[in-house]
Amino acid sequence: MTAINASGPAAPAARFDDHLRQHYARFTRDFWYAPTVWHWRGIEAAVLSDTVGPAMQRPILDLGCGDGRFLRTWHDGQLQAEVGFDLMPRNVRRAARSGSYAAALVADGTRLPFESERFGTVFSNSTIEHIPPIAPLLSEVRRVLRPGGQFIATVPNHNLTRFLVEGSPLTAAGLRPAAERWADRRNRLLHHVHLYDAPQWHDLLTAAGLEPVVLRPYLSRESVAMWETLRNLNLGVGDYRAYVALKYLGAGLDRAGANPLREQMRRLALDVVLPQVARWESAVREGACWLIVASRPAA
Repeated sequence: MTAINASGPAAPAARFDDHLRQHYARFTRDFWYAPTVWHWRGIEAAVLSDTVGPAMQRPILDLGCGDGRFLRTWHDGQLQAEVGFDLMPRNVRRAARSGSYAAALVADGTRLPFESERFGTVFSNSTIEHIPPIAPLLSEVRRVLRPGGQFIATVPNHNLTRFLVEGSPLTAAGLRPAAERWADRRNRLLHHVHLYDAPQWHDLLTAAGLEPVVLRPYLSRESVAMWETLRNLNLGVGDYRAYVALKYLGAGLDRAGANPLREQMRRLALDVVLPQVARWESAVREGACWLIVASRPAA
């Protein structure tokens, strides 16, 4: 399958820029305390909106829904999917409270507890790269999709490791083996199991009985370097610890009536980072991620 930007003519750059500004603003509003999140997810949501549009065929199943906040922020609270599921009970409890789903449940993606041909769309955001048995998962996606239904997924790909290595200060210092070890460690920490190129995804999808429609690259080399730079705002205490500390500190400041941390982070995102990201992502040819759209054949 050839990597293409859309299932029809390429989207106008101005339209993509509009999507990027809109979604970067939404994700910095909701995840201001987590720079690597608002950066990556803001780009991701813009590419989704630019490619698949605001509407998905119903009913919608969110595979690996997490806490439901990605779907809520992407659609600004205006979309409720019929079902969200995740393997982690804590995530499911949070997803049920998010308002993003009519129903949320604990389930295993390789053994979906739904009748065949139930859903018009199976959506999955940054999930299937973490699930080792990928073939059974894709077969289950096909089974629960109606004929003509769509599988829409975002995943990191084979370029992520390369971009991390090539953009590393260790590589610039002539220490490429150390940079490669660091990139491998990053992938292990993020539980990345599947980082595939276009032919590999084509083979996996067709073997599962799904017809590839779109394979769109996003998250440019420069955006990956920015992601790594923003990670350094955790000041060495670890992403999760830094984000939780900022989140709760921000909540206290909000209760006090003023949160300068939120405003400073949003200025960084929208005034400093976004103009560069718009330039990089509007011209991306090789990305560290794919947006995948595949369909279950109607016949």
